[in-house]
Amino acid sequence: MGCEPGANAFIEKYFADCVYNLRDYIGFCLGISAILFWLVAQIPQYVRNYKTKSAEALSPWFLASWLLGDTTNLLGCLLQGQQLPTTTYTAMYFVMADVFMMMQYIYYVRDLAYTVGTALGYCSSVLYLCSRLSQIYKNYSRQSSEGLALAMFMMAVCANSCTGTGIILRTFTKTELLEQLPWILGTLGTISLDMVILWQSLKYASKANLAWQAAAGGDGDGSSSEERRQLLNAQHHQHQVTVHLHHQQPALPREGHAPLVGGASSRSHSRAMAIPAAADRHITSGDGISFFSSSAPAMPGWGGALSHRPDAGRRHAVAAAADHVDGAEEVAPLLQAS
Repeated sequence: MGCEPGANAFIEKYFADCVYNLRDYIGFCLGISAILFWLVAQIPQYVRNYKTKSAEALSPWFLASWLLGDTTNLLGCLLQGQQLPTTTYTAMYFVMADVFMMMQYIYYVRDLAYTVGTALGYCSSVLYLCSRLSQIYKNYSRQSSEGLALAMFMMAVCANSCTGTGIILRTFTKTELLEQLPWILGTLGTISLDMVILWQSLKYASKANLAWQAAAGGDGDGSSSEERRQLLNAQHHQHQVTVHLHHQQPALPREGHAPLVGGASSRSHSRAMAIPAAADRHITSGDGISFFSSSAPAMPGWGGALSHRPDAGRRHAVAAAADHVDGAEEVAPLLQAS
């Protein structure tokens, strides 16, 4: 909310305060002076602690109470919203100064610094271990690790292995080992859990791909489920074509003649005839379909069903399979190739 007409424009714009008369000016100047005094009030104590490398002269309860009081003062100013801006700014600075003084005290009081540092080290180890446990449970509940970048966990294993091994190599006494124990647990302890995550990834990936890998010959090309289904259907149709063609072959061909695997449909079954065997041959296509073919010229009376091409028998046999087996689209490429 803006000030009423007659307020000082400069103070209103930069300090969000409304100053109209001499009394308001005096109050505003005192507030600014308080901020300036507090800006430099604790600097002498900072300098003394730095020079003596000690803060034992300060009471920790004095510092803690001071920090707590300044924190509640700042929260009150912010929540009420009716205090002067200079009062709120001063409370903010108080909190920052108290935090710096407390950190200086902890740093120079070595026993306390050692205790706090060790406690923080153990806390970090627990957090690292819990992070892996939550991920392991997530993978188990989903029965999948899809979406995880396994390279991240592999690099984490390598990094923690190097860090933990380096710490152990530089530890020579029991006391040093106890001092470094939080960081050893935080590095080497997470390696075993990272290995569990990697094992889960391999297990679930193998379980998901087992069926289609067996059908596709175990190539593991990562095809989609729709592509796998089409592959299985195509293999089934090719098997039916092979069975049908073998059933159409005569059991005992006459000497000097080649059996004709013919009959594009049941209409041609009654017109079976033998043709001279100029060059009989057994053909197996690239798809695994076997049949007999002859290079003999076409015989009269067949209406051009067989041409002079050497592989006319092959085309005729495939056409017969297409009439008897569903899925003629699987054998169409054989007709085109011939």
